[in-house]
Amino acid sequence: MSEANSSSIFYHKNSRLPEDTVFFSIFPDFSLSEDLKSQNTKINHLILSQLQSLHLQTLQTLSSYTTSYIWYGDNLEDEWFVVFLLFETSLKFPNLSICVWDTDGEFLLIEAAFHLPKWLNPETSTNRIFIRGGSLHIIAKSQLPSVPTLSDSLSYVITHEEKTKAASSVQLVIKNRIGDYPNRAVKNMHRVRVRVPVCVAQILKHEPCLISLVVEGFYDRDIDSMKHAANMERFLPNKSSDEIVEVLVKMSRAMYAQLMQQTFQAPKGYSILPRSDGGYTAAELGMKIACGEILSALVRRIDDILSQPFSADEFKDQETPPSDDDSWLYNGDDELNVALSERQQEMEHYNMNHKKNNNSKEQEDAVPSSSSNVGDYDLADIAKSMQEFIARCQALREQKFLETGMLILLLINYLMVS
Repeated sequence: MSEANSSSIFYHKNSRLPEDTVFFSIFPDFSLSEDLKSQNTKINHLILSQLQSLHLQTLQTLSSYTTSYIWYGDNLEDEWFVVFLLFETSLKFPNLSICVWDTDGEFLLIEAAFHLPKWLNPETSTNRIFIRGGSLHIIAKSQLPSVPTLSDSLSYVITHEEKTKAASSVQLVIKNRIGDYPNRAVKNMHRVRVRVPVCVAQILKHEPCLISLVVEGFYDRDIDSMKHAANMERFLPNKSSDEIVEVLVKMSRAMYAQLMQQTFQAPKGYSILPRSDGGYTAAELGMKIACGEILSALVRRIDDILSQPFSADEFKDQETPPSDDDSWLYNGDDELNVALSERQQEMEHYNMNHKKNNNSKEQEDAVPSSSSNVGDYDLADIAKSMQEFIARCQALREQKFLETGMLILLLINYLMVS
C-alpha cells in the first residue's frame, strides 16, 4: 500500500462510507518494520504469521465481552461498545496503535469537542488521532507539521507516547462515555417473550443474531416490501394456531423500543390475541418479528436452517422464562436529567472560557488566526445547537409527547450526529 493511500483512509471529508457503520484499523508496532517492504518470501510469511497470531489473541481476549451481544445498525450503543473494546485491546496489547471512525469522521473528537485545542478540526486531524495503551493520543501540529503520513504518525506516537497523550479533560470525557462497559452492554440487552411461527422460532434458535436484521427489515419496511409479508405463506402456510409457539428472544433495548413504538396492522390471516388477553404483547411483537423475518435478505441461511427437521413440540414442551422488566422504556427521568445536566455544564464551561479568550484578544488588540476561527466557529455551533436540542427535549417531556426512555435514545442519537 502506498503512503498516499494509507493516509487517505483516515481522511473522511470526501469519502462515501456505508451508514450505521463504525470502522477501525489496528497497527501493530512490527507493521512499521522495513521487512514489510522486502520481497523476501520467508520474511513476509513470518510477518503474516505474526498478524494471524495477533488476530487470534485479540479475538480470544474480547470474546467474553461479545459472545452474547446482539449488534444492530441503528443502536448507537454499539459504536461505543466498539470503542470500549478497542481501548481494552490497547490495554491488553500495548504495542498496538488503533484508529476508529464512522461516517461522521473522528467521532471521539465530536464527543470531546468542548475540550479540544483550537487548531484541531476535521481538516487538521488526518493521521493525528490514535488509541494506544488505554489512552487517546493526539499528535499536535507543533510535533508533526502539515499533513503527516501514516507511517510518520505511527512512528511518532510509538516513540513519544507521553508527549502525544491527550489532555486529561479529553481523556476523562471518553473514559466517562465508555466507563460503564462491559456492564452497560449487558444492561443494554432486553429479553422478551414473543409468540412466533415455529419456523421463525427455529431460525432464531440457530441464529439469534438475526434478530437485528429482522427488526431492521420491519422498521425500514415500505409498501412494496410488505407485499411479500402479506400472505405469510413462507412462515405460516396453514394459518393455524398450532404453528405458533412462545419463545424468549434477546434483543437490544433500541430494537425493543422500535418494535414497541410501531403501530402495525397484522397481515390477513395472522392470528393475534385480543387486547384483553394477557399474551397480546407477546403475540403482537411476535407478529412484527415474523414480518421482519420475511424481509430479511439472508434467504440462503434461512433455507439451510429450515431444511433440517424440527417440530413445534420442541418449543411447546419447554418452559419460557418471563420477559425482562421494560419500565426503563417509560421511566428514567433521573438518567435523562443527568445526561442533560452534564451537557449543560460542558456548554457553560466552554462559553465561559470562550468569553475569557475573546476578552483577552480584545485587550491585546490581536487579530484571530484563521485556524482559531474555524475551531471557535465549530464549537460555538455545537453549543448553540445543543442548547436548542435540550430545550426541545425538556418541552417534549413536559408535554408528555414522548416517553422518557425514547427521549434518552433521542438524546444519545443527537449527541452522536451533532
